[in-house]
Order: sequence, then structure tokens, then C-alpha cells
Amino acid sequence: MRDGRYLHVMESVDSKLYVFGGMEDGGPRYLESIECYDTVSEQWTVVNNAKLATGLCSSFVGGNVFITGRLKNDPCTNAMIVEFDVNSNKIIKTKTGLPSQLGKHFSALMVLPQLL
Repeated sequence: MRDGRYLHVMESVDSKLYVFGGMEDGGPRYLESIECYDTVSEQWTVVNNAKLATGLCSSFVGGNVFITGRLKNDPCTNAMIVEFDVNSNKIIKTKTGLPSQLGKHFSALMVLPQLL
């Protein structure tokens, strides 16, 4: 990993591990990189640079990663949602100006096959 970090989020997709946003390890700087670890080649790469939030949560749904949080670790800062396409390694949609309470929300989503 190029940048050690905390207050980030990670998503596992097939043989890859994506790391989004957060803050610089040991420092006050917000990170703007999205890094990917390929478990097959055992290599880290920076796949995108984007202003992402801290205090994040994420879910992988329908081929995309959805990330929520705030741009600053401040309870008064508005929250945002980012949609990241793992096939193109691009952010395809960003929604800002959401209620700040959303930026404090942590969640997990599991999509399971129907069991009968």
C-alpha cells in the first residue's frame, strides 16, 4: 500500500481488495487515493484519485461500491455518497449535501441467495 491510513473503508471484490479514502497514518492529511490490492499478483496499485470522505461505510452491490461519509471529521459537515465502478475504476456518481448524520452511519450489507 502506498499510503498507510485510518478512518478508511475496504471492500473485497473477487480477487481484489479496494481501499477508499481515510486519513494519513500518523498525520492530519485526508487521503484522496483509491488503492487496490490484487491477491493473485500480490501487487498494490493506485486506481483512482478522488476527494473521498472519512468515517466511511460501504457496500458492494450490482458491480459497484457505494461509499458514504463526510469530507471532514466534523459533525457539522454535510455527508456524501459516492458510487465507484470496479470494472472501470472510476467514480460514476457523487451525491453531496446530504444530512450530516448520514456521515456518522456505519453499516454492512450482505446479499444472500434465497434459502427455502
